[in-house]
Amino acid sequence: MILGLLVYQSVMEEVREFEELVRSVEEAGANAKIGIERIGLDIQQVENINARINTSMLVSRALGGLGAFLLIYSTYEELIKLKNRFV
Repeated sequence: MILGLLVYQSVMEEVREFEELVRSVEEAGANAKIGIERIGLDIQQVENINARINTSMLVSRALGGLGAFLLIYSTYEELIKLKNRFV
């Protein structure tokens, strides 16, 4: 679960950087392609950044879900052991 949170934090940092990139392109106005190229990226690189963020977000969610499942499973196992102990 902690690993999932760390990955999620890393992804959020990437998202912030990407948002800054998008803002700079929006400031370029109607000629967005020139705006992207002006900061040193082409459309394919921007799409790759977006894909990497999406993939990292999916990994983060999967790790968080796995952590939550393992936490619930271990708690459930302990409750069953306690129940059997007193019955």
